[in-house]
Amino acid sequence: MKIEKRRKTNYIVLLLKLHKYLGLFVFIILFWLAISGIMLNHTTELALADKHVKSHLISSLYGIPQPEIKQGVNLGNYWLFNVEKTLYLGNVKLSTPDYQPLVGAIQSKELLFVAREKGLLLYTLDGEFIDSLTAPAPVSAIALLNNLVLLKLANGCLSSNESFTELQVFPQIIDVNWQVLNVVPITIKNPFLNAYRGNGIMLEQVILDSHSGRIFGKAGVYFMDAIAILIIILSISGATLWGIRKYRQFQRT
Repeated sequence: MKIEKRRKTNYIVLLLKLHKYLGLFVFIILFWLAISGIMLNHTTELALADKHVKSHLISSLYGIPQPEIKQGVNLGNYWLFNVEKTLYLGNVKLSTPDYQPLVGAIQSKELLFVAREKGLLLYTLDGEFIDSLTAPAPVSAIALLNNLVLLKLANGCLSSNESFTELQVFPQIIDVNWQVLNVVPITIKNPFLNAYRGNGIMLEQVILDSHSGRIFGKAGVYFMDAIAILIIILSISGATLWGIRKYRQFQRT
């Protein structure tokens, strides 16, 4: 009898511990579900559809890439740089035939010359595309000499003609100020990236997806399913403990 009673006691202690720790774990999830549920019931009053989240973490959870600006060219009033295979002059998006890594850029009184890995692009100072010229080898730098555009290659140098309609072989010149890429300062790239990302993700959508677990994809949905199962276990263990207590009280009377 003592052994059987001890086994029952151990079973009850184990059930109490299970109920306790599961309850503590589920409490946090249930707390958020309650808060988020109340918020979703009052979407209009809280204006959740008018508020947005720009967090990098939230954007990554939704699979939205975070663009980076590492290097560019300082053209005085504006910086020229690539963002996600797109060329920008300040806040102006430039038209390009295709994507190529940016090498450098210079500007004259009337034109903007952009050197890329495989050639040269010509623009007006307002960013209007004019023409593109292809180089026979990878370009590493660009310079302006006597109103001619020079492109530095691994084994030589190319020069534009006076009308900038073609490239031709040019003797290597030592005293040329080759323009290359520089690190874009934070004061330039952060305001641009904030505007580039737009308003971000609607707060109502974030709360709704976190409420259902879908913000974490399939893993989040399965996690919420697991929480639901834990709640069922808690309900059963709680009801069992309550029944055992009532049964013992009944036996004492």
